[in-house]
Amino acid sequence: DGNENANPNVLGAAAAAAAARTNPKDKLAPVTQGVVRLALERFWEYRRHADLYYAFQRIRSFTSDPFTSLLPEVLFQVARYIINTLGSGQAPYGISRVHTLYTLAKQAKALGAYKFARFAYQKLQQLKVPSRWQDQIDFDMLSIQAKPVRDSPDLLSVCYRCGATNALLNLQGDACSSCGHPFIRSFINFDVLPLVEFTPVDKISDDEALELIRAPPPEGGDSGRGAGESKWQEERGAGGGADTLTLGDEKSPIGIHGAIEDTADLFNQCINRALDQQECTSGYAPVVTDARTLASLRRDEVFVTRMAPSPDLAGEVLPAVGAKGKGGLYIGKLRYYKNMLPGIHVALSQPCGRFAHEEEFEYAYLKEGGCPFSRVREVGDYSSA
Repeated sequence: DGNENANPNVLGAAAAAAAARTNPKDKLAPVTQGVVRLALERFWEYRRHADLYYAFQRIRSFTSDPFTSLLPEVLFQVARYIINTLGSGQAPYGISRVHTLYTLAKQAKALGAYKFARFAYQKLQQLKVPSRWQDQIDFDMLSIQAKPVRDSPDLLSVCYRCGATNALLNLQGDACSSCGHPFIRSFINFDVLPLVEFTPVDKISDDEALELIRAPPPEGGDSGRGAGESKWQEERGAGGGADTLTLGDEKSPIGIHGAIEDTADLFNQCINRALDQQECTSGYAPVVTDARTLASLRRDEVFVTRMAPSPDLAGEVLPAVGAKGKGGLYIGKLRYYKNMLPGIHVALSQPCGRFAHEEEFEYAYLKEGGCPFSRVREVGDYSSA
């Protein structure tokens, strides 16, 4: 590649890698700064392309095949994901904006997202479309003028981190337009899942964080009661008053694991601190949790992924790094997610780090004989941490 050979950063990384192969211990620092950074950037670039290609194959099937079994809601979410992810940038080779916008326009009109459909039709007018679609597009543009200029509220996405309701279009990326938290989507129907990413404080290692999350609930509690004493309190009404039976004490709210906590939800406090920090710095701030908050989380509500590094870098470089990279990227570190709606069961495919609704993932796994995204047959435990 002529462009790559002309890039001094790539030359420096290649030289550092060659020196490290000769004497890895003496040249570990240059490899960390050069090769790992370059490999990490390429990893996330290729990962983004893989996500887009995986989503676009549904669009291609809709526009090319005579029949499709995909629901309008799925096609709408897929097209919306692609448009928001691409933004105003250039689409990877093989991904057609025309096919995506055509699918988006038709499904948005059918589902009642008339404002979003207008945007798609206006963009199609600026692009070269297949001649077989032109008459249909012209007719749809005329008919949609009779519809109200608004989108159905049922189609709007709610951010589970800050609670903001997002517009359907966000050319800054597939993320919340208020707090910047990326939407975690199901890679089967592309719905937004109720997952919020967080990270432990720097002084807590991954092993310590997992130990705190997986710790069993405390048997007693620090309320002063005995370990076997019941938390039910009975009060007899005097003078004909009503008898009452209450659980716990209003002055000492019971925490998630049964222990008495000073507040009802420590994790929400961490979210509020992150949002307050963003107001001061005008940039995205991750949700940082301390040991007390990690211990209060329920294990079945937390998901943990590890982004697999390149095999030739995993041996000596990554253990030496063991820290967070810039831009929210992780080098050999774990990534933590909390399910904000435990009633919605989520599955995680560890080989590829993709999420999905549990029932849909199990059905797709049995149907295809493996992970529907990575095609790995042995996905391991796809439940929570």
